[in-house]
Amino acid sequence: MLYRILIASLSFVFLKPVTAYLQNLPATNLEIINKSLGEVFDKWQDLINLKGKEKTYLIKVNGTDDDAEFFLSALKQRFRDYNFVYQISNDSIAVFEFTFVDISLNYTQINQSNILGNKLVLRQIAVETKLSYIEPDFNGVETFHFNSEQQDEFPLKDYDYIEDTSLSFAHAELPQESFIDRIIFPALLVTISAATVILFFIIRTK
Repeated sequence: MLYRILIASLSFVFLKPVTAYLQNLPATNLEIINKSLGEVFDKWQDLINLKGKEKTYLIKVNGTDDDAEFFLSALKQRFRDYNFVYQISNDSIAVFEFTFVDISLNYTQINQSNILGNKLVLRQIAVETKLSYIEPDFNGVETFHFNSEQQDEFPLKDYDYIEDTSLSFAHAELPQESFIDRIIFPALLVTISAATVILFFIIRTK
């Protein structure tokens, strides 16, 4: 019985910090991109409902790069219960054509978050789309722009965690730190630390 209690206690001591760390991890780039896609799809869904959810639509997504392929895959998953077709050529059904899809990621600056020197990276992620709607009985094309942008900060130490190098739009280079943040601030921190240690020993000797 004592053995089990000891094991449980050790598990609590060692696993609790790990669990807390995992809970405090920032959202990955891919998670935020999916959130932005969800907002774009929400706007498009409102338009579909306006045009008639029960109708059959031909869906086109221009482009063969990572952005367009990822967008189309997410679209098919989100609207799998809708009457969408993707490969037929039929003049008798309405067409939704995404003529422009762009997923962008930028790290704009690195800031000091406190006197301890912890650094935060400012992150901006945007999804921009241009959509054309063509109705068989309507002589013309309607154009719509559905966009979404997210901005937040994450600890610099979590940079490798939030990146996804398998997709071109889910990773980016960090910006250059300012001279103050890169040289002056660390030097000041070392000076303050050294002064604190010296002061401690001076007080102790007295």
